[in-house]
Amino acid sequence: TCALPIFLLALPLVALAACSGGGDSGAALARTPAATTMTLKDNGFSFANFSAKRTTEEFNAEDLVAMFGNGKEVCTGGSEPCNPTPEAAAFARMVNQARASGHCEGLVALAASRFVEKVNPVTGTLQKDADVVHAILRAFATQFLPESKAETDGWAKKSINDILAAISTNLGKDVPEYTLNLYSPNGGHALLPLAIEFPDNDHAVLHVYDSNWPDKDRYVSFDLKKNEWSFSFSGKDQANDPNIWTGKKGDIDIASLTTRKASTCPFCGAEGKVRNTMLVIRAKDRNFALETDEGDRKSTRLNS
Repeated sequence: TCALPIFLLALPLVALAACSGGGDSGAALARTPAATTMTLKDNGFSFANFSAKRTTEEFNAEDLVAMFGNGKEVCTGGSEPCNPTPEAAAFARMVNQARASGHCEGLVALAASRFVEKVNPVTGTLQKDADVVHAILRAFATQFLPESKAETDGWAKKSINDILAAISTNLGKDVPEYTLNLYSPNGGHALLPLAIEFPDNDHAVLHVYDSNWPDKDRYVSFDLKKNEWSFSFSGKDQANDPNIWTGKKGDIDIASLTTRKASTCPFCGAEGKVRNTMLVIRAKDRNFALETDEGDRKSTRLNS
């Protein structure tokens, strides 16, 4: 599953360059159905989301080089094969700790990217071999990049209407640009929107690719008047799930493919200085803070 509550704290060691959060969609939510031509069978993975224990692969030095190059801030002395610097090794370790319960963020982001870039063979034909798993791990790791984190933080402040308007606009262009992130007391989950419809003026239904349910039509329901959403995380019968997830503004955000691709290395600062230290904390209680020399740091969220 992707529901284990894992929290990410970013402790800045040097000043970070300012970066904007998720922008406004630029348009009101039109009550017009929209859909991508992306299909679950061809463009979603045929295998389900899996925990770290279900594979022997880990995010490693080759993944670091694939994402950030083999410069001196990534590999000691620019070595080949890469011997990760302490900062790069810490990033890899953090990614591997965070993926313990699943890889939903990586699965949906990679599926969307492969569709947009028209990569062959289609995703639905891929097997869960080492190369595919490492591609998923790298896509999973993009949620930790500074620009991606700033974007999701920005969208978390937007209304549900704003978020759906951005999704709907891109679906109408046949570009599944955004992954959708939902948060509940049980944890977080990442989904890929495929189509949106409006049963009436006050409600919307967003059909999604859910990596926990390959090749199954899953959906998120929205009450636009109340600014609320609901989602069946584990129910086979979605309409009658007694454990359905519910949330409001602040419990939902989106992350774009564009920002993921334009993000920068979180540990490659000027002259090799570390820009952030990432600390992953597992906790049953989401309401906690970590006391540091710079004051209390409240938890933020990630999807695993």
